[in-house]
Amino acid sequence: MQIPFFLHADKVLCFAVIFARLGAMMLTAPLYKCRSIPLHIRILLAFVLAILVAPFQWYATQSITVESDAFFLTLVENILI
Repeated sequence: MQIPFFLHADKVLCFAVIFARLGAMMLTAPLYKCRSIPLHIRILLAFVLAILVAPFQWYATQSITVESDAFFLTLVENILI
């Protein structure tokens, strides 16, 4: 029996970069920073948006491996943006 959905490492890394950028935006944006929106809701919203955006970016990004320092630098760069 074959598993119909394969998670390739490059797709997971692409999702991680998108989630890092959206998560940082949700935690610092003035509209979402107010205390009326709980933290777990903001994180869930960033996760859902990352799920929606990631398939459009899978083939548009360069390949980055986990072993390289470039992945961690890319994550930090996206968080700081």
